[in-house]
Amino acid sequence: MRKICTLFVLLLTVGIMSAQGVIKITTEKAIDEDIAFNLYSTSLNDPFTIDWGDGSTTTHNISPDDIPYFQRVSGKVRGSVITITGNIVYLSVV
Repeated sequence: MRKICTLFVLLLTVGIMSAQGVIKITTEKAIDEDIAFNLYSTSLNDPFTIDWGDGSTTTHNISPDDIPYFQRVSGKVRGSVITITGNIVYLSVV
């Protein structure tokens, strides 16, 4: 539990300190296993990208129909390092 709390604090700090943050998450989940994130962005207008671990990125926008500036994104693990790029100020793994 301590590792998870430390990760969240680190990710929150990275998101606040940089205009266009890069968050790298190392996972031991198996390839093709489902994973989901709750992301909170600084704006509806700033898209963010996710590389699920295979080098390909998918672009996402915050939905104006969800809680303001909040988006749940899910996908399949494609490698051991998942990279999220954007103006993210909060992230939780679901």
